[in-house]
Amino acid sequence: MAGDDVRICVEVRNLTVGYDDRIVLRNVSWTVPCGTSAAIIGPNGGGKSTLLRTLVGQLRPLEGTVRVLGRPPGQAGPLLAYLPQSEHIDWDFPIRAVDVVLQGALARTPWWRPPGKDAYAAAMAALERVRLAAEAERPIGALSGGQRQRVLIARALLQDAQLILLDEPATGLDAPAQHELLDVLDDLKREGRTVIATTHDLNCLTDHFDTVLCLRGEVVCQGPPAEALKPEHLQAVFGRHVPLVTAEGRVTIFEHRT
Repeated sequence: MAGDDVRICVEVRNLTVGYDDRIVLRNVSWTVPCGTSAAIIGPNGGGKSTLLRTLVGQLRPLEGTVRVLGRPPGQAGPLLAYLPQSEHIDWDFPIRAVDVVLQGALARTPWWRPPGKDAYAAAMAALERVRLAAEAERPIGALSGGQRQRVLIARALLQDAQLILLDEPATGLDAPAQHELLDVLDDLKREGRTVIATTHDLNCLTDHFDTVLCLRGEVVCQGPPAEALKPEHLQAVFGRHVPLVTAEGRVTIFEHRT
């Protein structure tokens, strides 16, 4: 990793965190090696987004320690990129796709220096890498959901982020758009970047992620997808509506009755 001799990108030890008087995550320990991809799964309210917000420094631990790229949360600077859920972004703001990407250059340049020709060329190169150069001049609000996610990834590329956190990036995307997004995430990992994503799409785990963290207010299991997707683990995570891995490797939902 450029400028940092760090083997572990994320290290969480005995983390407890919550909002006001409500505990959301309790006693979570987890590590993510640099240059790998990790998925976080669990039910709604299970703590997935809360964990990401803690990693970027938006929430303070009540107990435990967190290190991100060898530093305390909030101190990784442009080496860390965080893509929140789409519903938290104002897609109607009148700005072109390339201008969104150019925001990545601001992380490494003084505020008084506007992006120049070199930055614009780099932004176009980043859009090319996520297969969106042809959409550079279009308003961000006119793009599809999958294209918007890839524009944000291009912004992370321009700032040269080494750790990229994505909160439910595939929500609302159709199957082709999901595949395009996952292909881009695979490219990031091949470049040596670290990718962490929360997801409800369990079918993508085996082919696109190295490890899976299962959360339901605490760690239920963690490990390679083949281990995390065992029926007993999925039942503990999701309760009665259990995702079941079929013989073909697909995930279906059935209702567990005791």
